Amino acid sequence: MFKNFFFSLRPLLKNSLLFIVMLFYISGCTLIPKPQKSREYFPSQQRALSELKKTQALFDRMQGIDAALYLNETDFSALVGKAFNDFSQRLEELEPEEFSKVDLGEINLNFSNQQLLSQIDFSFEVPSLKIKLHGQLNAEHSLQIGADEFMLSTKFNEIVLESADEKEKLEENGENKNRIARAVKNFMHRINLEIINTPLRIPVDMNILAHINGKDILHSDNYKFHSANPVNMQTKMQIYLPYITKKGLVLLGSSRLKESEKERISTNELEQLSAALQEQINLGLSETMDISLDTLQGHSSFYMSKAYLARQMNLALDATDLRIINSFFLKIAEQEQTFSKEIYFFGKEHLPSCEEVRVDCKEQLFVCDRNCSESYGVHQCVSCEGMNNPFEKVRCMSKYEACKSQQELRLYECHKEENRCAVQNTEIETKCAVENLERVAGCNEKKEKLLFSNGEILLSKILFSFKIDSSYAVQRIRQISLDPELKNLKTLRDIHISVDSRLTAETKKSPIPDIECRLGISAPILTHSQSDYVSQKKERSLSIQRGEEGEMLLKAISRPDFLSVHLKNSVYDQLLASEEFVLRCDYQNIPMEPIPAEKLLDKKDIPYALNVLLGEIELEFKEEELSFNISPVKIGEELYLYPVMEKKAIGFSRQSSFY
Repeated sequence: MFKNFFFSLRPLLKNSLLFIVMLFYISGCTLIPKPQKSREYFPSQQRALSELKKTQALFDRMQGIDAALYLNETDFSALVGKAFNDFSQRLEELEPEEFSKVDLGEINLNFSNQQLLSQIDFSFEVPSLKIKLHGQLNAEHSLQIGADEFMLSTKFNEIVLESADEKEKLEENGENKNRIARAVKNFMHRINLEIINTPLRIPVDMNILAHINGKDILHSDNYKFHSANPVNMQTKMQIYLPYITKKGLVLLGSSRLKESEKERISTNELEQLSAALQEQINLGLSETMDISLDTLQGHSSFYMSKAYLARQMNLALDATDLRIINSFFLKIAEQEQTFSKEIYFFGKEHLPSCEEVRVDCKEQLFVCDRNCSESYGVHQCVSCEGMNNPFEKVRCMSKYEACKSQQELRLYECHKEENRCAVQNTEIETKCAVENLERVAGCNEKKEKLLFSNGEILLSKILFSFKIDSSYAVQRIRQISLDPELKNLKTLRDIHISVDSRLTAETKKSPIPDIECRLGISAPILTHSQSDYVSQKKERSLSIQRGEEGEMLLKAISRPDFLSVHLKNSVYDQLLASEEFVLRCDYQNIPMEPIPAEKLLDKKDIPYALNVLLGEIELEFKEEELSFNISPVKIGEELYLYPVMEKKAIGFSRQSSFY
């Protein structure tokens, strides 16, 4: 007869004594039998309608469903049961004055019309009477979603007393009944107070993207990281909507909220409103993740929209500052560091004229003009004219005659020497002319003997030696983006390249004895070449791999390839601009026309292995891998949901093959 006797908290708090009196009056003062338990609980239609409207209002704020979690009744009950057991242990340790030896049974959840209700068996002892009471607690719960936990706000709102041990102590004893009423009242008050202070918490980890560094994203054997900032990837939702079905708990997550809510036609028909909401949820799930409520509720699972996941990853990757350096990437084999260029002379007729071998005979002649008439003669003696003293004039005339004789002798000797010099010069000129004729004849004879092949003859050979002193390429990956379907990954990077080199050039002795060549350049040409703002854009396909612990790896692998880059200030340009890079040759000591730089070395003369001389390099990219780790979802301490790739979403489920 006590099966449906419920005692609510509110009337108990108002008149606990009346309850005790009614309890014993109905029982007829006999032992209270323990009735058969019932797990059915039917909330009022009005409360169900109110909760459903709240759920509808929350759903109307969501701009789309980006994530959906479903925990079936068994899994969610187990998670709540674990949290409630922890709470029960703390409560059972309490020993207040009004009650003791508290024993709480398992929590039994009921899922109905957006309401989460529960029933718990309990017993406690009234210390002053040594009487143990048995019954049930009824509670209602609301779910709150934190960053790393679910929290159940709980309110114990009704109590059902089923039986009491040693009921004879209650017979006709009003004071004992008052003590029991106070004990019940304090028990309800205390358990509600404790559940507020220590609510039921379920630890969760639904952030499937771990905090990673840039260097964890990119891997290649030939890269050394110059800079790699942390990348903060989160799958945080703006709102989580609890949607309670008869099968379990559904959580719908949205990363964006609507700016304004649409006006909806209100209805007080519970079934109509419930059906309309279910239809909207099905539509939302289908649009973003290509699933339905039935699919979601097949088993405990979690789904996240690919488009949302790509958007979150791109948002984090947009701030990536990922810089890598390739040091000494440009290597040239030792046997390829040297090359030579043979310089040919074309056309025998273009050789210098043999007339150039003539020497200037005049340069060999003596200077015969001694200015005899000016240097010697009577005009060199002092005249005695104009002297009035006869004695002085006699002495003067004596000196004059002596001077005159001496000057005439000297003049004769000077003319004689001039004649002898003229004879010698004639001999020299004759000999020199003969020798010039011999030189020209010999030159022409040698010229005729020169062996021209196809009109050309080897003039000289220039040996070049090239060495890279240092080289590095700094890459800044400034964009990594995934497409909404998680099929492709794009990268955009800027590259700075620097090359320091040295080039030496020397001539080999000409095979023609009468030809001698020399380069104006002697010291090595040191060159700094560089290239800035080289951009590379790549698109790769994403593949899926399974990790050892059930995680899913999204990988984009680039096979080895090359990027053609043109360097500024090439060695070749600097060589051509050098005024010293000129070849000067003499043929039989006759200067030939200098050969300028552009004729000494043509682009086609440079071996392919040394294209860096032209500023052309192939930047090698070895195998490059970009990977992203999608972790399992962990709920509670033991429930793991493992990721699998689906059409428009990543689904997480508890599948045995992933354990």
